Amino acid sequence: MESNFNERNCENQSESEQSEMNPQYTRFELLSAYLDGEVTPAERRQVQDWLDTDPQTQKLYTRLLRLRQELDNIPIAPVASPSTQLSDQVFARLDRHSRRKRIAIIGGAAIATVVIGALSSLFFGNKSPLFQAAENPLAPIEKDSEPLKIALNHPIIEIPAAAILPIPDSNRTNSK
Repeated sequence: MESNFNERNCENQSESEQSEMNPQYTRFELLSAYLDGEVTPAERRQVQDWLDTDPQTQKLYTRLLRLRQELDNIPIAPVASPSTQLSDQVFARLDRHSRRKRIAIIGGAAIATVVIGALSSLFFGNKSPLFQAAENPLAPIEKDSEPLKIALNHPIIEIPAAAILPIPDSNRTNSK
């Protein structure tokens, strides 16, 4: 019963208190740091002395080495899908969603157009401006009308002299 109390008591204490009260904890921490290569030269000499003289430390060292090797040998599950593949799947799903949305909007517009056409034919019947334009073609052009005359050199209306600009004679400029 007393040892159980000590274990619970050790769990509630900080690491510095444990290392001061429990030399086994200190040895374990130093041995673990020694395996990880995180000790100072003085601590390294101390751990090597323990390994040379203390059988308990040797057992703990071999157990920690074995544990480390087993952890290194644990198979790592392959990643289900690489990040590029996952992002491609996400964007493909977004594209499908936007395509469906676009089709729904176009379909809704087509249905609305059909409904508006049906309602306008019900309410206006043949009086609709569209039906009237289709039934009454444009008025025929009169054949007796006088054709359009274009006067180039002799205008129908006389143009005042002030409005006419003098045109330079290209022959006179070349002869000089």
